[in-house]
Amino acid sequence: MSADSYLVVRCDAPGCDAEGHWPVRHIPYTHTELRRLLRIERGWSRPRSNGRLEDRCPNHPA
Repeated sequence: MSADSYLVVRCDAPGCDAEGHWPVRHIPYTHTELRRLLRIERGWSRPRSNGRLEDRCPNHPA
């Protein structure tokens, strides 16, 4: 038996329920790689707010 991981990144904008994920089962291996793919392919961003990095979907840019 093997365990799969399903990585998800949620938008940190107030009131937003958007989630970013990738359809391939074993790739990406880390959240860092997932964020890179979401930024390049789907327009997600990772701005700094109050000294903290936030994940933002394309509907809520920095």
